[in-house]
Amino acid sequence: MIVISQDLVAQVRHAWIADQQHPQRARRARPIPDSERLGILLDTVFRTSMIPEAGRHVRANVAWLSIPDFHEQEMKRARHSELVLKFEHGKPLDPAVLARLGKTTQSGSSSLLVDWVHGAPVIWGMIYYRRGLPALDEIPAPIEGVHGAPDCPILTIDGIGSILIARGDSLVGRITRGEFSRAVPTPFHTHALGLILHDLFGLRMAPKGGRQADDADSSYGHGLLECLKHLLEQLDRQAGGALVVFVPQSSMQEALEHAELPWACSGSLDLPDLLRARIRHQKEVQERQWISMSYVSEAQALIRARLDAFARLASVDGALLLSPDFELRGFGARLRAPSWTGTVMEGADGFGGEGKPFDLSRLGSRHTAAAAYVAAVPGSVAFVASADGPIRGLARKGIGPVHCWPDCRLSMLAS
Repeated sequence: MIVISQDLVAQVRHAWIADQQHPQRARRARPIPDSERLGILLDTVFRTSMIPEAGRHVRANVAWLSIPDFHEQEMKRARHSELVLKFEHGKPLDPAVLARLGKTTQSGSSSLLVDWVHGAPVIWGMIYYRRGLPALDEIPAPIEGVHGAPDCPILTIDGIGSILIARGDSLVGRITRGEFSRAVPTPFHTHALGLILHDLFGLRMAPKGGRQADDADSSYGHGLLECLKHLLEQLDRQAGGALVVFVPQSSMQEALEHAELPWACSGSLDLPDLLRARIRHQKEVQERQWISMSYVSEAQALIRARLDAFARLASVDGALLLSPDFELRGFGARLRAPSWTGTVMEGADGFGGEGKPFDLSRLGSRHTAAAAYVAAVPGSVAFVASADGPIRGLARKGIGPVHCWPDCRLSMLAS
């Protein structure tokens, strides 16, 4: 019995086509998945996810990749060696087999390989790979060459009735309770919230004494942006309400006028120094002045620990106020800006869309306070985490409306 509807299959296929054709994705020209075979694959994986297993959902990762494509596409473009186990006898793809073999795979590092043989889906092997690491993750020693995630449909059982659909390192969408949600362009893209964040973190190549900003300036700004992403990820993991506001130095006076700070602070957790140390050591490694990446890894670990500390401060009722350099101005702050009576618009997405009116009244007091604050304090950017929902970003550009980006969590963003 087919569980997945043809309409859902069409939605997944359309998202795949849009990903392939997006001008900023720089995709290789790959065949569009056949609708019938994609439907069979999705249906089999979905039915596998519904199999009870001692109170836990079945684990499985499946990559739809043929042997010829593996040799012609992956081996020539993305792999130092095969790093594949080929089964002497292929196994038919059905929920029982997938439930049994799926536990040998791991999301982000290994998948069962599936292709059609004589008109039927067959599991022909297992592929191992390493996905791209976030900038603040540990840097592994380069013991072996590159083994990238395969450029093909990869289906991951993420829970009962929940399937992630990816292409290599990038998420295409998620099926949950029989409905498909397409991964959205990251709001940190320069066509979206990223344009405001670039101003906040000094990422624009502004003149400095008659010259353009150098690579160290750019690396530092990008480092601050990666710190923000890690902080938001920690807020999401904490799964509690939180409000974080970044205020540029030029607007700090207005920021303090519109906030009551029971826990006012001065100083930082040395994040700027750690970021600069990381940049310096990375440059020395690239110039082969250092043999080991241990100094960079230590800086990464310290940066993550300091950001985790900020996330814990943000869990205190009120707002966490930070400068763009992650200097702490206070936590548990009560925002007192005049109510915003102007327009709130959904922020532009990474495709350049301008969005639509956003109804902020249906959300809680944190969101209304954050909207009023960013409207009153020029250049400020707020992030509101909900206990059981997304993390929303709010900002105002100039004298225009307040813009809200509905979901800044990393787990549902196309990378």
